[in-house]
Amino acid sequence: MLRRAVKPDLGASMVELLVGLALGLFIIATGITLMAGNLRENRALMLESRLMQDLRTASDIITRDLRRAGFWDGAVQAVQIPSGTRSIANPYAALAPSAAASDAVSFAFSRDATENQSLDSNEQFGFRLRGGVIQMQLGSANWQALTDANTAHISEFRVAPTIQEIDLEAHCAVPCT
Repeated sequence: MLRRAVKPDLGASMVELLVGLALGLFIIATGITLMAGNLRENRALMLESRLMQDLRTASDIITRDLRRAGFWDGAVQAVQIPSGTRSIANPYAALAPSAAASDAVSFAFSRDATENQSLDSNEQFGFRLRGGVIQMQLGSANWQALTDANTAHISEFRVAPTIQEIDLEAHCAVPCT
């Protein structure tokens, strides 16, 4: 009696192929979903970081410029003399508003290489809130956006000036003549 050798099936059945394909598609879909979520979170983090950096930069510029308000390199000429009068008034001393809080402020400081006693058009500065954007004045009539309207809408901006007078004579061990 001759027997014929039975060969085992070398391929996969249709059911096995479909199950493997469905499992592979499920794994790929899960990976794509995780990647999309990661990209969405990364974009939100980048937008938040940009917003914080823009606000921090605007705050630093405003603080720096307001601290310089009234700077005059010729201040030595305006020292009070014993009679109680000043020889020359500081042309950069004006700050508007001078007392009340406001959403706009204007001021000046000296930027001249050689000092003079006049206020030039490039030495006038200010900040204001217009249309949800903080604007910075550069010169007598040039306003430039300091914050980006597409990044943040600023709803309130208040500048409350405080004037602090310091008695310099109290710091001297020996009074000046």
